[in-house]
Amino acid sequence: MNKFFAFFLIAIITMTGLNGQVWRRVTSPSHPSISDLFFVNNTTGWFCSSGGVVKKTTNAGVTWSEISFPSTDDLATIFFVDVNTGYTGGENQKIFKTTNGGESWTEIPVPQMSGNIVAIHFADANTGWMATTLSPNSQILRTTDGGTSWTVSITIAKIILDLTFKGTRGIASTSKLDMYYTHDGINWTQSTNATLPAGYTRSDIRGIYFYDENTAYATGWGSLIGLQPSIHIKSTDGGVTWQYMGQAVENRTYDNLYCIYFKDANNGVIIGGASKGTVAVRTTDGGVNWVPINIPCGVTIQCISGFGDQLFIGGNSGVLMSSTDFGNNWQLLTQIPSTNLNSIDAVTDNIIYTAGFNALFIKTTDGGATGHASFVRANNVSPTINDIYFTSENTGYAAHSYSMVSKTTDGGVTWTAVMKDTNAVTVSNAGVYFLNENLGWVTGKIANNVDVIHKTTDGGTTWTSQSNILQSNGRAVTFFDSNKGIMVGEKLKAAYTTDGGTTWIASVFNSLPPGTTTPALKNVTFRDANNAIAVGDNLILLSSDGGATWNYSPVNNLFESLSGVEFKDALNGWAVGSKNSAIRSTGLYQTTDGGSNWTNRANYAVFDTMVTLYEVSYTPSGDLWVSASSGIVYTTAVFNGTDDELTGVKDFSLRQNYPNPFNPTTTIVYNLDKRSRVTLKVFDVLGREIRTLINGEKEAGKHEVKFDGRELSSGVYIYKLSTANGVISKKMSLIK
Repeated sequence: MNKFFAFFLIAIITMTGLNGQVWRRVTSPSHPSISDLFFVNNTTGWFCSSGGVVKKTTNAGVTWSEISFPSTDDLATIFFVDVNTGYTGGENQKIFKTTNGGESWTEIPVPQMSGNIVAIHFADANTGWMATTLSPNSQILRTTDGGTSWTVSITIAKIILDLTFKGTRGIASTSKLDMYYTHDGINWTQSTNATLPAGYTRSDIRGIYFYDENTAYATGWGSLIGLQPSIHIKSTDGGVTWQYMGQAVENRTYDNLYCIYFKDANNGVIIGGASKGTVAVRTTDGGVNWVPINIPCGVTIQCISGFGDQLFIGGNSGVLMSSTDFGNNWQLLTQIPSTNLNSIDAVTDNIIYTAGFNALFIKTTDGGATGHASFVRANNVSPTINDIYFTSENTGYAAHSYSMVSKTTDGGVTWTAVMKDTNAVTVSNAGVYFLNENLGWVTGKIANNVDVIHKTTDGGTTWTSQSNILQSNGRAVTFFDSNKGIMVGEKLKAAYTTDGGTTWIASVFNSLPPGTTTPALKNVTFRDANNAIAVGDNLILLSSDGGATWNYSPVNNLFESLSGVEFKDALNGWAVGSKNSAIRSTGLYQTTDGGSNWTNRANYAVFDTMVTLYEVSYTPSGDLWVSASSGIVYTTAVFNGTDDELTGVKDFSLRQNYPNPFNPTTTIVYNLDKRSRVTLKVFDVLGREIRTLINGEKEAGKHEVKFDGRELSSGVYIYKLSTANGVISKKMSLIK
């Protein structure tokens, strides 16, 4: 988002300056994408992932400990016989075994095997099976000695996607609806396949569940293209024959479904997802009817494990969730999912919102010391969020793919679709900007290279729309006031308005560098009533006439595609982006002269070049926040959690002053867990000491100190608490 602050606040922050900022990485992804998970009871479970990652929980997924693993190969499947004995495997023809609950693993040599392991299942401590694939062929192997030796039971010229057993009865599914079954665990026969309705372009069966020795369910392919419903098939003879289970129109889903769990003969859950978030359906009649249920998640779920009403699921971006009431309510177990954060909005010094791919939404209300992740769910879908804009601490809007615009009035706790989603894959909203709670605009596309601009004057209750103004895909929109606005898009297109969007006029581009053709413009912001900045693919453009004409701003070694830009006043601004190629670079560009000159300030000790930067936002007191890929957020703000980590402070804390900003007095609170000698001092942003508030021994407990800044000028100040164990500092803003 791009926010233009009121003039008095701009002037105050400009006085303080931003030199000498220290960037910090605030968040890190909790887990890689989950390939498979397995629980042996309702508290103890494991999951496996790419890079040889195996993690274990003993408290129902509240916390996970990473286990030392002897390989960095990607793992695809995991199965435990009991709390001690388990197996996992994946690429490069490797299978591993543990006999101590996963604390250590040993590779099992399998000379007969050919291909990557896609599924493992054991009936008891000795008898087990695994499916392997090496395109275009697959094999099913069997062991009767706990994995010490394996024999090939069948080789087929198809790709096996899943394998499961009930006792010695087994079923394997493939990428072409072809199913195979065994009733003795040794000999395999091709099933009589279900007959699909006309119109299916694929028929992958991705998940199987054997409820009893005769009843089995399988699920898989679905697509919004051509509206191909998710496949549901059922067998009542142990996999010998299969029947297609067509669903009522109102219950149909159109995404891939991956995993199945039944708690009894009638009640089952299937979960998957893709385009518009997680898809979950439930049956109460043994699979005859599957009814969608709302699950507050936006990623594709790959695996499920259950015990009665308790469910555990895992999937992309390291997302783990649990339900204790068979899917009615869900808890997100992953602190920070590893998905791209396309947009960020620093609403106050303490309240920062960021959102992105799979509709992930992360908020902090204490300046970054702690954060809470969730997924935006509206109209029972969670399409990717491309941009967010908050008009206050509670009211905000999100522009989604698939045409949806969602709104919150409670700080992101709940969301409502004020513009509903569509099934058309070429329709998307990319940018959103609001001048106040009611007046706002959203831009995007209604078809490839056909832009659209939507306007609301009643907080999203109604919208008016115009299309094909840019004749390209719209990417961002900004307004200086209710009349002056700019919209930018792909193929070097921009337009401006002076009447609130009633009419739009195509912009003119001047003085572009040689070789510039049609780069995408990805973001735009006003820095005052006439001057604006637009950024895009290896390009920064300046306008001095409200977007009517644009001129090239030369930047040395600008290799990155810039997607975020924001100014805090007429001179000082930042632009961010990254280069996506084999040779990666991070763009963190600062200007102090209104955009005429830019310097890359990326500190590569903090900004990993493998991380993509997406957007930048200022807090009212001048701290910077940057959203990035893999759930990562960077900031220049000083907050308790970061300082504790840097200084090793564990036995005392310093809270954010309140109120903040303040005029002229504020309260500072700190805690000591033992009697200590304490100093509490206030400094200006240049490091000059302003006042000593405390210098002496203090007892353990909570302490409050009043600070009176009536003789000081407006600006940002730093208060620092010091004991023998370390130092904590925070920023506060005085506004007169």
